[in-house]
Amino acid sequence: AVTFTVSAAAELKERLSAKLKRAAEKITAGTFHSICYGFLKDEFALADRAFCLRTAEETVREYGVNMAPRKFLNAVSAHKNGRKADCARAVEAYTEKLRSAGLLDFDDLIAEALARGVGDKRFTNLLVDEFQDISDLQYRLVRQWNQGGQSLFVIGDPDQAIYGFRGADADCFARLLGQKPDAQVMRLTRNY
Repeated sequence: AVTFTVSAAAELKERLSAKLKRAAEKITAGTFHSICYGFLKDEFALADRAFCLRTAEETVREYGVNMAPRKFLNAVSAHKNGRKADCARAVEAYTEKLRSAGLLDFDDLIAEALARGVGDKRFTNLLVDEFQDISDLQYRLVRQWNQGGQSLFVIGDPDQAIYGFRGADADCFARLLGQKPDAQVMRLTRNY
């Protein structure tokens, strides 16, 4: 079960535990990032915000990027989520500095999981919450995780997509239907 926020993932786990008791321990439930980090934590650590800011400040200075370190980190995030940055060389240098320290930033988790084949982890049944907010990388991860699986259940509302600034694409529903034309669509037309 995959969702977007830590609090939603915690609630999911709590509900699963209440219903399934010990069987809930066998279910992977979390955010995209936490699940990927679980696969990668033996090889990488997650860089903390202070380290990222120091590295951004150093990179901005080295590459003459006319941007405050926090703004640069926003550009790094946008670049890693599919929006090409004008300072792409500086983004690559920043990423390399993290990697040489054995660290990943938050935005590296999904790409690194896919690149290292961690995305080859398969789930028999996969539920994705807030599907309208997934990025292209997250979409590819969902498709890999579901390859050969018994079921894929995605929940979302394309009219409520809020993460376009992070690379989300509400057209993911149409894309999924194009790849799985036999998928059943259930529309909830009443609001309770």
